[in-house]
Amino acid sequence: MRLTAGVTLVIVVGTVVATVAQGGTSAWAKQADRVCSVWDAKAKKVLGTMPPKTSAKAYNFAVKVAALETGELAALKKIPHPTTAGAKALHATQADIAEVKAAIHDWRVGKRAAFAKVYTAWVSDRRADNAFIAAGARGCS
Repeated sequence: MRLTAGVTLVIVVGTVVATVAQGGTSAWAKQADRVCSVWDAKAKKVLGTMPPKTSAKAYNFAVKVAALETGELAALKKIPHPTTAGAKALHATQADIAEVKAAIHDWRVGKRAAFAKVYTAWVSDRRADNAFIAAGARGCS
């Protein structure tokens, strides 16, 4: 009896660990992936596939991305009961939006060097992507 209980405990713990490691199994993550799929399609239509090659085009790109990410975040926040990792992903997305808006602000006040620095940091920032992967919503990365 004790051996059976011990084996059962190991199997249950192993299953829980495997489920957590897999990610994407929570209802929140599945819904987030659907939301992100819709917003990714919108982004492709609005942004195209070519990265901006000039500072002015980077600014225009940033403005469009800020609007898209703000809309996507609003849609993601409508999903009920985010997991702890999901809440962290939403927070990371909010930080990402704040970062791109800081770059936009620098451009608008004529601080081109500051814009370039913040924009470059924002483009290479993967915290939100990584947070969604950790939350199991790989379609949001």
